[in-house]
Amino acid sequence: MQLGKLGVSKASQAVSCKTKRKRSKADQRVTPRKQNADFEPLEHSVYVGRRFLGRYERVSVKRYAAFDESGRRLGGFGKRAAALVAIDRAGGNA
Repeated sequence: MQLGKLGVSKASQAVSCKTKRKRSKADQRVTPRKQNADFEPLEHSVYVGRRFLGRYERVSVKRYAAFDESGRRLGGFGKRAAALVAIDRAGGNA
């Protein structure tokens, strides 16, 4: 036995979790729950202090609709933050 050498095989040294994929490309581990995610619509009101600025609704999985304080539609948005910005601008808080 020599000092400084370990009994590690060359095959185990060549394999790295960063260089090789552990799962096949066909197996993405998508469960039926993830595939058929139930869409739950949301509606939130936006206030600054006691002043009502408007509201936004989640109309699909990645779409939001924004409305001002009188109920006029401000548009459809892909992100919640963009809907909040539109409500903020419509409320006079540019």
